[in-house]
Amino acid sequence: MASEPKPDDAHSLKIGFQTILWGPRLPSVEHVLHILTQAGFQGVEFAQRPKYLGSIDDLLRTAERIGMRLLGLAGGTIRERVEFCKDYKDLYLYVEEWNEKEATYAIEHGFTLALHPHMFKPVQRLEEAYACLDQHSALRFLPDTAHLHIAGDNCAEAVRGRYKDLAAVHIKDWKPDYGRSSHRYAHGFTELGKGEVEPTIAEVLDLLCEKKYDGWVIAEQDWSSSTPEDSVFACASWLHENGYLGCKPEMPETRASRPVPVLGDAGKAYQFAKALKWASTLDQASCYDAIATAFHDICRCKMVTVWTCTPAQDLISLVSLKTDPTVPMPERVLPLDRCTLRCRDIPAGEAIAELDIKSFDLTDSTV
Repeated sequence: MASEPKPDDAHSLKIGFQTILWGPRLPSVEHVLHILTQAGFQGVEFAQRPKYLGSIDDLLRTAERIGMRLLGLAGGTIRERVEFCKDYKDLYLYVEEWNEKEATYAIEHGFTLALHPHMFKPVQRLEEAYACLDQHSALRFLPDTAHLHIAGDNCAEAVRGRYKDLAAVHIKDWKPDYGRSSHRYAHGFTELGKGEVEPTIAEVLDLLCEKKYDGWVIAEQDWSSSTPEDSVFACASWLHENGYLGCKPEMPETRASRPVPVLGDAGKAYQFAKALKWASTLDQASCYDAIATAFHDICRCKMVTVWTCTPAQDLISLVSLKTDPTVPMPERVLPLDRCTLRCRDIPAGEAIAELDIKSFDLTDSTV
């Protein structure tokens, strides 16, 4: 459980949001900044490469007009980001390791580098981050609640131990539903308050309030089970309900928040194709779930599973499972994070052929 809401006279934190939820390209910079502002966030860290952000001058003008502060850049090489920023240096450049050539280039040009410990990257644990910070005095620190939690460390310890080195603090939640393997753990990142990192997030925010922290806190979510807009407002709502964010966020009606199309009984093939087209506009996890839902709505199966095949890695993975709520869950159904099968050097087609597969015609009204 999160901590009790803060009193009105509690220290006010400056909270921004990171844009990785929108993927490698934003629908539009202006749209994203409007969403963040409406949710109550004051600053932004961009995850996308600079070439997808327009020019620094246009970006700063847009941010100023909307009332948003540019805090950091995380996408692209250091050199790309330095050249993009030109003379604007009132931000940090996110890094996951110390690259001597690029780091020297950035520092010589007056930029701040912020080290972010990250799972399955060169710097993961606190001890590794501390060693890097001790070796390079110009480096600042950008700890992350979720990545440190997954690595077995506590972000509150990082804040206490290296408070004077902070460039900013990332707050992020995570649940272990998808496991900890390098290719699936990121699916566990979830809205603030919905994962097992919630107590640490509250501890970190309380500690920053206690210290009257004047820097920035960056809410981040790498993966969404709905839409980026929904996840942004869910995170903002948790922050508001627990006293860390001022005004109550009000989700505007957007195309992204419209309900899933309802499938009718007539024209099954057309309706299914329509549902698939809608699913293709969603993020990956939501797309899989929408496909399973559409299939279930047509066929009224007791259980629908969606699998993906990765021939290069010789893997077949369960990516979505939908059961009829009126039917008990079948026994021996494994959770998604345990349903990655290795084909052991046999063609994936042969492995799938061993399953009990039934084919049918979606245009047949008797199905």
